[in-house]
Amino acid sequence: MQYRYTLDKSAKKYVCPQCKEKRFVLYLDSTINKPLNECVGRCDKDTSCGYHYPPKSYFHDYPQAKEHSQKTVMVSTPKEQINPGQETLTLLPFSYVEKSQNRTETNHFISYLLTLFSFDKVKEVVQVYYIGTSTRWQGATVFWQIDDKLQVRTGKVLPYNPKTGKRLKYENVPYIDFVHKIMIRKDIIKTFCLKQCLFGTQLIPLFPQKTIAAVESEKTAVIMSLILPQYLWVSFGGLNNLSQLNTPILKDRKIVVFPDAGTYDRLQPKISELQILGFNISMSSLIENNATETEKKSGYDLADYAILNSWHKQGTETDFAEMTKRNPIINVLAYYFKCKRV
Repeated sequence: MQYRYTLDKSAKKYVCPQCKEKRFVLYLDSTINKPLNECVGRCDKDTSCGYHYPPKSYFHDYPQAKEHSQKTVMVSTPKEQINPGQETLTLLPFSYVEKSQNRTETNHFISYLLTLFSFDKVKEVVQVYYIGTSTRWQGATVFWQIDDKLQVRTGKVLPYNPKTGKRLKYENVPYIDFVHKIMIRKDIIKTFCLKQCLFGTQLIPLFPQKTIAAVESEKTAVIMSLILPQYLWVSFGGLNNLSQLNTPILKDRKIVVFPDAGTYDRLQPKISELQILGFNISMSSLIENNATETEKKSGYDLADYAILNSWHKQGTETDFAEMTKRNPIINVLAYYFKCKRV
């Protein structure tokens, strides 16, 4: 019996959505010998990763994709859809950002921030980083990638637990999506030429004297910007995206990379490459030197370390802060009702 969708038997590998290594094998549609979708496949690191998103699960999540496949209409392959090089860069309207910030739905990541920081600080960081809310999943967050010209490249969509701040997972696989991919699936657009930029790029020209602090996750960048505002915090969004630091707007800036636990040795060669290219970049060993083996396996990062050591509680507390410490929901209500504190 010949199946229509089978794993690619060639040597082609893509970046795994879970472990971020180039070990992801895509499912091919045998009728046209092309990938079903860039997210449908299996990581060949069975023991240490085990990520698997088969066609059956994909068609269950996206029924409209099944209709397309029955008509032999293929979703663009990764190479065609994302940064083919010869095409013109595709940008999204800034109105999408504004719409995401004006939603009435509760944003679970913002709710989590309000258990740690004051209403005023959270409100400011949401505005500065243009943090939005998505209907992709209940309470999901949009981390917009906006360049130094305020052009919107795309938005990464992630859902969080409002109490723990941890990303939500399904069968141990974190949920993740992108605004441009959602638009393609909904047939709002047909193709999209993506060139990602650092999360927080729009802030770089505004603070020319600040040292650039680069971390892997957008969540960590936001939290650390509230704890250590003397740095300008940006996120490169994953181990394989460190090359985003190779941008002209950072050529004359001091850059410090804060890697997640267990990734120091893997990032060191890439840091050295950037140094050879003339970038004033170094890497902190703070997490690597302090994390346990268990924390390294779980991806312990700078925000985890800072919160565990109560960095966010430093400074003089106000009466309002004392109240929210006893009952954090006060902060959440203040944010969503847009109350002004006295």
